Amino acid sequence: MGIRELKACELTLAQNANRIRVRRGAIGILERPNEVLLIRRASNIPKGGRWCFPGGHLERGETSRHAVIRELHEELGLIVQPVSRLGLIRVEDSGHVLAVWRVIQISGSLIAAPHEIEEIRWMSPPEVAQLPNGLPSNLLVLRMLANHHACRSGSPEPASEKVMATNPY
Repeated sequence: MGIRELKACELTLAQNANRIRVRRGAIGILERPNEVLLIRRASNIPKGGRWCFPGGHLERGETSRHAVIRELHEELGLIVQPVSRLGLIRVEDSGHVLAVWRVIQISGSLIAAPHEIEEIRWMSPPEVAQLPNGLPSNLLVLRMLANHHACRSGSPEPASEKVMATNPY
């Protein structure tokens, strides 16, 4: 490859890099014994009708901790406290990087925002894993949560997990 072709290739790479936009978001995992809370997204929003953990985009200047508090209040009417950040998930098809938080409910009543959520359901992790219309990122979130619980219980061999898991979907 000559100098001219190399410079053209570098220019194309630089132009593509400027077009790549990473969107940041936060997911909140709310638990009760042997269950986690999932939402089915409203049909009028991206990935409508799919089951996922509640959360959303970070606003300008907002931390993922503040975003998960805001999003769960807006979507579910709950006041939550983030208790531990489990890691990050990169969703390949959308360019999103999502911070995964375990949260506890401080107050509020569980009421779905109808413009964002069609249904709310408590499910066991095996039920979540078997959902035919669940987002693939749910499996990564469940793995992070299982690792967290294994580490807290003193299990000698928690499954290894990268800090940033990549979701190919």
